[in-house]
Amino acid sequence: MKYSDFEYIMSATRMNRYLLASNNNSKKAMTLYRKNLHLSQELFTVISCFEVAFRNAINMYNHTFVFNQLEKTNNLRNRIAHHEPICFLPNQSVIDTTYARQHYNLILQLFQWMNIDELSLLYGLDHITTVCNEIDAL
Repeated sequence: MKYSDFEYIMSATRMNRYLLASNNNSKKAMTLYRKNLHLSQELFTVISCFEVAFRNAINMYNHTFVFNQLEKTNNLRNRIAHHEPICFLPNQSVIDTTYARQHYNLILQLFQWMNIDELSLLYGLDHITTVCNEIDAL
């Protein structure tokens, strides 16, 4: 698809940040946009598994600290649900997956706190590190 068509469909405003991060390389901007969608899909899957596990274990974790950590996870979930990019430095047009990686690691840690083998639970579903590496390599 030509970039002009892609931009028309997605909107120039939405694509501007991707274009800036890609040094005005329209092909790279489209790839980055699609990789961000892929990363969002991957993280949403992990978040969904975590939410179910947490709801089932909630009676075991009733500490303020845990709920504060959950708020961070909820913020990530909302960014994904609202189609906000998660592949940039905060409020900048600079490619960086640190935000996604930090929240992913937090979710893995919360699984461990619930004595859940996250590797087994997410087997075949978890490709977050791979997608982050692909984005960082752009």
